[in-house]
Amino acid sequence: MSRTVLITGATGTVSTALMHALDGADVDLRALIHEESRADGPHEQGAEVFVGDLDDARSLPPAFEGVQDVWLLTPNGPRASEHSMNAVWAARLPSLDKKQRHSTGLTELERGHQMMRSVRRLGAVLAALTLAVTVGGSAGAASDPRAGTSPTSISLPDGFRPEGIAIGPGPFAFIGSMADGSIYRADLRTGRGAIVSRGPGTPSLGMKTDPRGRLFVAGGTGGDARVIDSRTGRVLASYRLTTGAAFVNDVILTQGAAWFTDSTNPVLYKLPLRGGRLPAAAQRIPLTGDLVYGAGFNANGITPTPDGQGLIIVQSNTGGLFRVDLSGRTRRVNLHGESLPDGDGLLLRGRTLFAVENGVQNGRSAVTVLRLNATGTDGRVVRRVSDPRFDIPATVAAFGPRLYLPNARFTTKQTPRTPYNAVAIPRP
Repeated sequence: MSRTVLITGATGTVSTALMHALDGADVDLRALIHEESRADGPHEQGAEVFVGDLDDARSLPPAFEGVQDVWLLTPNGPRASEHSMNAVWAARLPSLDKKQRHSTGLTELERGHQMMRSVRRLGAVLAALTLAVTVGGSAGAASDPRAGTSPTSISLPDGFRPEGIAIGPGPFAFIGSMADGSIYRADLRTGRGAIVSRGPGTPSLGMKTDPRGRLFVAGGTGGDARVIDSRTGRVLASYRLTTGAAFVNDVILTQGAAWFTDSTNPVLYKLPLRGGRLPAAAQRIPLTGDLVYGAGFNANGITPTPDGQGLIIVQSNTGGLFRVDLSGRTRRVNLHGESLPDGDGLLLRGRTLFAVENGVQNGRSAVTVLRLNATGTDGRVVRRVSDPRFDIPATVAAFGPRLYLPNARFTTKQTPRTPYNAVAIPRP
């Protein structure tokens, strides 16, 4: 099972080298940065980004929630001890003897950077770091004392018809409604929640959050996209992506932009986010190459390639997986004879891809775990994981040692009294 690893000072030279060195390791990477404007670099390396300041312990807990390992990458200085103690407090370590200190000066850090560029083994990487804080013991729920008490099922309002899910910053999930586009905010520690944003009457499907607390929402048959303040529920911007028939299905944030799929039209919609600013309008990127649209749902889930230089999308009706250049040219991913039938939401962690197969057509709902190469052109299925609580799960998000999936129940009669939930499973 992968570990959740937090790197502080995540825009520095050494932290960048560390993230490169961890490429391919089975870890869920998080990055703590001081300024929101510098989030693009860690995002492009597959890290979930949190904004905080080691000088202010109160800003740290969301980044530390559910992590197993923390790497404090700060040069020695007069406030180094204070930074260390703030990190220990935020991680809520049961004792200080789990902290390993390495007295490392700037010159040694520079030498460590050179070593990390040439040595790929994780053990060699760790020798180059300033301070490591290990939270708990072995990976999994047992290493996080809160994981054992957090609920594994989250009840949603009757008739809600969930589809998309996004998690963070912190232990909060945002789940969208296909019924009217409302957004439900749930506390993963308690399972309790409430509607944070009332919908426009059209669907809210795939969603992603950014370090500014903005929630990017795909509008399904509404043919639009919205950006919502996840704290207040206020709509910050709305975008008309197309005027014809559409099914704007999913979204990912990477390469300084938000990218939306459309299951009806062979295009991607791009919202450039220069300096984090929301644009006036979206750009339309035609899809060309190997991906050919047919009857039914086509491009669905979307995620970056492991190297951050492209995109990966799944075609639901064929089970094909495709790498997409930022120009829109597609290339089929070699799955060595496998496919992803009823492929829906995608989640990338390092080179591990979690793909939801919702089971609408074949009745077999599962999370398929794949191992990709760095460029996302080759992948091998490692395993398929199912759960008796699955009832047509649509999308997936991760927090700590768990995956969270809303049960869309597409094959169940939809009424205002139909019950819905989201379920948590151990991360495979």
